Amino acid sequence: MQALPRESRAAVVVEFGRPMEILAVEIPRELEPGAILTRNLVATVCATDVHIAGGSTPAAFPNDPPFILGHEVVGRVEFANAVETDAIGQPLRIGDRIVWTHGHCGRCRYCVVERKPSLCINRRPSMGGSIDKFPYLAGGFAEYGYVYPTGGAVRVPDGITDAVASAASCGLQTVVHAFESSPPVNEATVVIIQGAGPLGLFSVARYVAAGARVILIGGPAQRLELAKAWGATDVVNIEEVPSASDRIKLIKDLTHGRGGNIVVQASGMSAAFTEGVEMIANGGYYLIIGQGHDAPVIFDPSVLTSRNISIGGVRAAGAEHTWRAMEFLNRHKSTFNWDSMITSFQSLDHINEAFDRMRSWEEIKPAIQLLQTG
Repeated sequence: MQALPRESRAAVVVEFGRPMEILAVEIPRELEPGAILTRNLVATVCATDVHIAGGSTPAAFPNDPPFILGHEVVGRVEFANAVETDAIGQPLRIGDRIVWTHGHCGRCRYCVVERKPSLCINRRPSMGGSIDKFPYLAGGFAEYGYVYPTGGAVRVPDGITDAVASAASCGLQTVVHAFESSPPVNEATVVIIQGAGPLGLFSVARYVAAGARVILIGGPAQRLELAKAWGATDVVNIEEVPSASDRIKLIKDLTHGRGGNIVVQASGMSAAFTEGVEMIANGGYYLIIGQGHDAPVIFDPSVLTSRNISIGGVRAAGAEHTWRAMEFLNRHKSTFNWDSMITSFQSLDHINEAFDRMRSWEEIKPAIQLLQTG
């Protein structure tokens, strides 16, 4: 590791609500057995990054600054300590591109008995670790990155661009996890998706590929156009139909009074919950993947029994979902123009501007170019 620089440039949250600062952060010289050091290529910005930087931290993220955000990142393997394969057994060599998950312990009940590693009680988050404590670079908005020994590193297929793989390493892997937990889908299935962010858009692609009819509710118009390009049969612009009751009526009209067999809540808005329940067909399923806050809602649970509705939620994903997400991208790249989700490329020095554009809904998915070429 003598050829490495001693420090990596990184965008650091030094105080909640303040712009990130570009600082020099120590690069670890010793790797744990099974760990990987990456030269990061591209990191995409997730809405969760924006919320945390602003101080709206979910319960699952208890850390205080200074730390590095960014959990959607593609890196090139620079060094590895006793690593010969990725998390699913594919050969892994120096120079290969990888994406990765949080570090799951593999020894708790959720990891071993329940086989739900995203609920691991001892997980080591892939972002937000202190820049003053080993491994220093737990966060994607940095030139170098540290992948924990149980961090679920998965090789990126050659035909997928860095930015698309980065975006999929959060949004699509979560959608893959959610899709696998939802009821079977066929040509008669109607899926309503609430929210037109990356989670919602990737949900469009996954359910369209399965043969379902997909209706998306959200905005702004740029995202709705992408949803239609990816196969949504109908879109509902919340700016044009601002009333929840009007949106419910419109969905009922579009589905001959029934509603959706599956409603996917990917909006991140707590108020969408009660609206979404009204859009479910009797006997349908409500799948919640876009909630990361503690805002309560008023709900009558008798609706579940009177209409035979089921509700399920999904948190993040494991390495198996990461691999399936990469495979889905690769197999369907001729059907979906994945790169159309990436709305800009910025250098690390301009990351705060990218965050500002996310806050103002000007971007779908900005990409931070960490390795400058030419």
